[in-house]
Amino acid sequence: MTDKKNYIIIADPIEESVEFIKYFHQASSVNLVGVIDQNKNASSLRFAQELNIPTSQELDFILRIADLNGVINLSQNPQIQKELTTLIPAHIELLGRNSATTFRKLIEEGINKALDRQQRLDYKDVFDLLAVVIVEIDKSGVIRNVNKYISQWLGFQPDQVIGKNIFMLPLLPKESKVKILENFSDHLQAKGATKLSLLFKDAKGDVKHGLISETILTDPQGVSTGFLVTITDAADSKPLQVSDNQQSSGQVQLAQEHYKTIFENSAVAIMFADEHEHIISWNRFTENLFGYAKEDLYLKPVRTLYPNEEWQKIRSFDIRNKGMQDHLETRIYKKDGSLMDIDISISVLRDNVDNIIGSIGIIRDITERKIAEKKIQEVHRMRNDFMAMVSHELKTPLTAIKGSLGIVLDGMAGEMNDEQKDFLVTAKRNVDRLDLLINDVLDFQKLELGRIKFEFQQQNINRTLEEVKAKFAPLAKNKNISLNLDLDEHVPPIVFDKKQIVKVLDHLITNAMKFTHKGGITLKSSKCEDLVCIAIEDTGEGIKEEDLDKLFQSFTQIQTGSKRDTGSTGLGLAIAKSIIEKHGGKIWVESTVGTGSVFYFLLSTNSDKLRSED
Repeated sequence: MTDKKNYIIIADPIEESVEFIKYFHQASSVNLVGVIDQNKNASSLRFAQELNIPTSQELDFILRIADLNGVINLSQNPQIQKELTTLIPAHIELLGRNSATTFRKLIEEGINKALDRQQRLDYKDVFDLLAVVIVEIDKSGVIRNVNKYISQWLGFQPDQVIGKNIFMLPLLPKESKVKILENFSDHLQAKGATKLSLLFKDAKGDVKHGLISETILTDPQGVSTGFLVTITDAADSKPLQVSDNQQSSGQVQLAQEHYKTIFENSAVAIMFADEHEHIISWNRFTENLFGYAKEDLYLKPVRTLYPNEEWQKIRSFDIRNKGMQDHLETRIYKKDGSLMDIDISISVLRDNVDNIIGSIGIIRDITERKIAEKKIQEVHRMRNDFMAMVSHELKTPLTAIKGSLGIVLDGMAGEMNDEQKDFLVTAKRNVDRLDLLINDVLDFQKLELGRIKFEFQQQNINRTLEEVKAKFAPLAKNKNISLNLDLDEHVPPIVFDKKQIVKVLDHLITNAMKFTHKGGITLKSSKCEDLVCIAIEDTGEGIKEEDLDKLFQSFTQIQTGSKRDTGSTGLGLAIAKSIIEKHGGKIWVESTVGTGSVFYFLLSTNSDKLRSED
């Protein structure tokens, strides 16, 4: 191993070469022993002192970095830095103290090679590997380009949509097409970027919610040519490879300019870092989002953008080994020192021999979403506190009223005539109903706050169904409807909280009885592999298809048949859903208006799974 060679850098002006000099100072094969500007002023001495550079050693050569027009600002070009640190050790023996011409030629060779490499930065790879969908659409609505992420998010391959009118593709539901058409002409006249919230359909037909940002694309004369649309998932691989396709230089240049335009106009922040995790490139949106100028970002260590605890969190994902991390929520410093909530997707960049050459980060500002989430949490807390207070305040006097009515109806307060007794029976019935409503509110609030302790035990679910059937039999008889059992005798004992499952059955059967006026209700059990399925089937009025999705939402009252659900809080099915999910199960409904409904829920026969979830 050869000894380090000493050299001195003369830079005009010193301030524009600080980062470059620091870079050379850290190189393993060279030793910086002097920094001199053209006038040898105080700034040189201060900088030398900062780096602890000696000023009295013998110099092997003198390096002057300049061209005919002045100083080359190497701090703006990391590729040049890398070329020079590679070339200097290789040619160091050729250089003597007076070999300025030879060294100048070497510097120019390094600069030319570095610039050529930088020009080959593959913006197409960047475009394809962004963890958001980016679509280029012309003024007539035809998709001219789309990156490969569309196949991951929506399941469509780029060649399935490129060249086709976006309004004719199945990826947009009707309401989204209408929304786009309503805003289409306005968007073409807009300045800057516009934002929309749209529904999309993936290749399987499933609906996804996307947030889109649109940027107007223009020709050199400033005339609008279409949109650059960025689509991010409103809800939530392999290492990236840098290709080296052999194309004609003219084609490469045209393609690179095209994708570089897309890169610069993307409505998300995009940053590149080198293999040492220093920022080397970014798009304009990055500067606007964080308030940084070019000189603030260039060669800035990535870790300095984050508070220490956030940087450690990012490190914990081991992204350099995994190759990719999508939608990591963290906080980042802006230029003014304030913190911004962001969603970042990070991908590692590798060359064709699998060496890490850098990384790319795609950043979205989620500040507004975080503020909204905090507001929702606060409203949620206030609602729970209010419900608890009101329910308890109502429960106390209601208990006294209920007890007093019971005493009077039992005749313990004296004789009553039939009319008086009828009045008291009506009062008692409504007090009982009010008591059930208050209990629903209290149960829902306790479930949401996790204040109900579940007691899982191995029990016979068929026997529980028989007991519940016996409890509701008199009510069914009074309504002149049947209440039947259809139980699979092969259903084994399973682990569940009997009190809570009975509560689920009570809600489901009560609803079935409320809307079943003829025919009957059947309680069924069956076994499928390691699951037990319970079904409550009725011949009632049925539920409209548009109401099925909101049926298990809290405080929701729906219209079944011709009547609206009354006399309830709209919490019964929400409570049932929460209880079943606490059991690691699932609940759903199938219904046809005029025919009836079937409510299903699944429970696992795997007791170890249930206990672990408890």
